[in-house]
Amino acid sequence: RQWVTITAIPGEKNGDTKYIAVLSNITEQYQLEQEMHQLAFYDPLTSLPNRRLLINRIKQELAMTQRSELFGSVIYLDIDKFKSLNDRFGHHAGDQLLIQVAQRIKAILREEDTASRIGGDEFVILIHATKSTIDKALNSAALISNKIKDQLNKPFQLDDITHYITPSIGYTVYPDNGYIAEELLKNADQAMYSSKNKGGNSVSLFQSENENHHAELAF
Repeated sequence: RQWVTITAIPGEKNGDTKYIAVLSNITEQYQLEQEMHQLAFYDPLTSLPNRRLLINRIKQELAMTQRSELFGSVIYLDIDKFKSLNDRFGHHAGDQLLIQVAQRIKAILREEDTASRIGGDEFVILIHATKSTIDKALNSAALISNKIKDQLNKPFQLDDITHYITPSIGYTVYPDNGYIAEELLKNADQAMYSSKNKGGNSVSLFQSENENHHAELAF
């Protein structure tokens, strides 16, 4: 990549003008800017969007739903007993697992959806708002959540180790269950802990006090 600076120099006779072009190589600067952007918005291990970028995208979705009156969902996922894997086989095995989990989640989603890793063994999936009713958004989120659970129940190959995991998953819909990004994440996190309290490897729906939907929608 090159930056071109052109300077006009008026001539001494007949108004002739000369031009001087200076070429500057900005490849290194561009690469540095790209690296800084990657570090600021993406998880270095899985290359998924990090919490900062996720929050930005949730805010964009919420702004869009105010105009479109469509519904989407947020899915919160935590790997059950992840610490025991690290303790038994080391952090390298844990890192391999997280990378493969990210790949399996991404394979299920559409291009317009966002899979993110927000820290440790916690992943959040933002499902783009395309559903015309809350019930359709709930059913879609339940279907995607269970597909993710089924994929993560399949064995993982970590070097010479075959390992099985279970996830605890919770989900909520927007905009009705949260008009700010942090509130949506908190609600989905609460639903995830409902799954964890059931013993893990399950899917739960966030239910507010005035909501009549039931977690059984997650079948």
